[in-house]
Parts: sequence; structure tokens; C-alpha cells
Amino acid sequence: MSGLRPHPHPLLTKKLRDKIEGANSIDVVTSAMAKEHPFAEIKILASGPVLKVADLTEDLQYSMSHDQLAVIQQKGLYGIYVLSPLQVKIIKKADIIPFLHDTLLDRPDIMLGTGSNPDMIYAVLPDQNDVLVLMGLSLMLLHLSHGRMPKDGYQMEDLDDSFYYSLPQMGKVDRLYRLDLIALLRIIPISLILDKVKPFVGDGSVYKLISSFLNLPIIDDDGNHRSDISVGSMPLVGEITRVLFNIVLVDIFDREFPKRLQGVAFCRFSNEVFISTRGNDEVIFDDKAGYALLEELGLVGII
Repeated sequence: MSGLRPHPHPLLTKKLRDKIEGANSIDVVTSAMAKEHPFAEIKILASGPVLKVADLTEDLQYSMSHDQLAVIQQKGLYGIYVLSPLQVKIIKKADIIPFLHDTLLDRPDIMLGTGSNPDMIYAVLPDQNDVLVLMGLSLMLLHLSHGRMPKDGYQMEDLDDSFYYSLPQMGKVDRLYRLDLIALLRIIPISLILDKVKPFVGDGSVYKLISSFLNLPIIDDDGNHRSDISVGSMPLVGEITRVLFNIVLVDIFDREFPKRLQGVAFCRFSNEVFISTRGNDEVIFDDKAGYALLEELGLVGII
């Protein structure tokens, strides 16, 4: 295997799943999860840099006892929780639907990709206990960075209504450009991610836990370290990745774009940016200006 190749949009969970062969069956999986999703009732319990993983009620089907959950919560609260290595599973493409059926309820955020064998799919996923801690981290960071939580659901995707609402607010435009920043995931230094996160959480136990996540090794079922399975500096294992990536983009893209292209309207959700132009704009935006901006900001993307 020459390294893991993620599907085109690894940060957009539904789009990622839609890229897998047999997407119609995957839709059945996700719809069946709607009423028993392990995080359907999870609530954020902290507004500051203290990790608190929310309680899960018995009626939600999650294979963990309340005693196990209490231990995880206490370790998180006291800053002594240690994340386990990420796990890689190699699945035949024909078996992906049963695998998702068996996996998504307990570990809803996973990364799927392909290697040198087109008939195999590789799934990278966190330890089952770590799912709760990573979800607690992502919820807290989402709350701190957005100032609010989704009305329904628990993911960044559940905030996309405001993004789609903002697109018509651009008004009448002459041309609409789409910029995809997904390639940036391959080159973002871990030090930059931590630098952008620190203002939200300080440099205590939560910061150290995020740092630990960013440096997690990947192991296979035999316990072997799989350094050959990598897509960049940040593990792509779901919501925590999306939230961390968004925090970086808020600082290095959202705040810098209007400084350099004053008056040019844009809307961004995760790695997707839409930029509009009008004939009377004082500042002209086109492909050339867009790539020049990316180079100036030290970013990569496709317009």
C-alpha cells in the first residue's frame, strides 16, 4: 500500500459516504440511526476550557455501562485521560455496508479511504472509549468558536442552514467562484493548529489532550504502527477534525480575506468557499487574484 487516499471531501461526512460505492444502502444506514444515534441527546456542560463529557441516557443504544462512562468523565475532568492509538481496519469494498452497520452506532466519526488495492477500503477510527472524549472536545470547541450550538444534532453540518441562508444575501452577482481548501489538510503544521486553539482553551489539560490527538499513531489489528497510512498532519476521524480545521480557517482565511480583498463578498463552510463578484466592485476578483491570495496567505486550494 502506498499510503491512504481519502475520498474527495473527508471533512463533509455525508458527502464522503455518498462517494462510496453503494451509497443508496449507506443512506439506509444513516436514516436507521436517526432515532438511536449515540450522541442525539449529548449536551455541552462547559463554556470554558474545562473538558466535560455529557451524560448519555439508557434509552440511547450505546454499548457502555454508566460506570464506564463515569470513569471516562472523571478522567476527562481531572485532565488525566489518555487517548489510545487510532485503529485501521481493512475491509473489502463489498463488505462496507455491514461494516458501517456494525460500527457507526458506537463510532460514528471515522475516516474512509482507499490504498493501492481498489477492491479494499481502509477505515481509520478512534478507540470506542475515546469517541466520547473526542466528542466532548469537539462540542466544546464548536461552542467556543461559534458562540452557539446547532438547534438539532451535534455536528458542524447541523450549522449549515446559516451558511446556505447567507448565500442569497450576497444579492445579484455577475460571477460566483467556488474555492476548495481541502488540500490544506495535508500541509497544516500541528504547531499552527495548536497555536490557533490555545486562545480558546489555554495551555492546560484540554490543550494537552488536543495535542495528544494530533499526534496519535495509527495501529492495525496486530498492533503494528502504520506510518504508511497518513493523509497529512491532522488525523481525519470526524467531528473533532472538522472543528479544529474550521478554527484554523477562521483565523488564517476568514479574517484575512476582507483585509486583502475589501468589498468582495464570500461565504465559507468548512473547506468550501463561495466568492461573488459584481461589475461595480472596486476590487476585482478572478482566478488569478484568488491564487495570488492563497499564495500570500500560505494556503493551497482549487478555484
